[in-house]
Amino acid sequence: MDFEEASADRTVSLTGPQVLARMQRYAAGFQANGVLAGHRVCVHLKNSVENFLAMFGCVLAGATVILAKISLTERELHYQMSDGDATHVVTDSTFANKVLNAAKVLQLKGMFVMGEAPGFISASTFSELDEKSYKEVPIEDPRSSVLALTYTSGTTGLPKGVEITHYNIVGAFYTLRSIFGSRSDDVMLAWNPITHSSGLHTVTSVLMGCVNVIASPSMSFEDFVSTISSFKVTGLTFFPSRLQIIVNEMLRSGTRLPTVTSVAVAGGVLTETLAQLTVAAFHNIRSLKNIYGMSECCGCVCVSPVPGISYADVGVPGPTVEIKVRHTLCLCAF
Repeated sequence: MDFEEASADRTVSLTGPQVLARMQRYAAGFQANGVLAGHRVCVHLKNSVENFLAMFGCVLAGATVILAKISLTERELHYQMSDGDATHVVTDSTFANKVLNAAKVLQLKGMFVMGEAPGFISASTFSELDEKSYKEVPIEDPRSSVLALTYTSGTTGLPKGVEITHYNIVGAFYTLRSIFGSRSDDVMLAWNPITHSSGLHTVTSVLMGCVNVIASPSMSFEDFVSTISSFKVTGLTFFPSRLQIIVNEMLRSGTRLPTVTSVAVAGGVLTETLAQLTVAAFHNIRSLKNIYGMSECCGCVCVSPVPGISYADVGVPGPTVEIKVRHTLCLCAF
């Protein structure tokens, strides 16, 4: 990885080689504390560079990560830990009590915390280890080796676990690369939750060589504007509901964000009205993309043509994607 900067937030800035080394340090720490290939680590962490690195440290250690959003209640967290057969958990100190209550009747092999909390092993100290102590875990069958278990929204019943394999992530890299391209001067705002399928794919833009600014998904409009301006962010991804709020406030306040040149929308319907307001608010964008995807397909299925402003439809199948039409009113991706 030869890009200048891979991830940045208010507390840490790392180059590509430093990102890999830091992941290996976390992996070494998890390995030294009993995390082995085949284990399943529930990840209940807020967005930060260190948390992102720790999560992928679990992956490098050979484990599967179970993505559990921080918005989950104790009951919901317990359900996902139980349903996903979690063997370990890693969380922030803020959520330590919630995790302890959720894991009461579960036979976990170990509990880790970013920071300090009674009953937990501090994973924060792993970043100080020597990355040379990391023992690489070969992935013999990437097609069947599960990297992450993410959960659907549960709109039609209980949330369902979706397996994302190592092979899926590699395929997603080539698909998602078509959305923003892979210029070394791209700066992406990585503000989707890292414990959601959308945030998991932050790793693909890291591998593309883009700068990734990891930020809170719940930041205020003022913080959003400050972050965009401070880091000169060029690319944004939105859910339609969040985009509507940001666009309305930008137009109301007359806020201009001239560094933003690319906007992608996924996770819902991009209406013509919202698209036109987006073009008006982000006056310097050269690319507006409407993405059709789902957790079950490991991200993007269809994307608007690149480059240009396009929102009338969901575009065409992305690279590595095949679509079979089984019914004239239903598209199913494979």
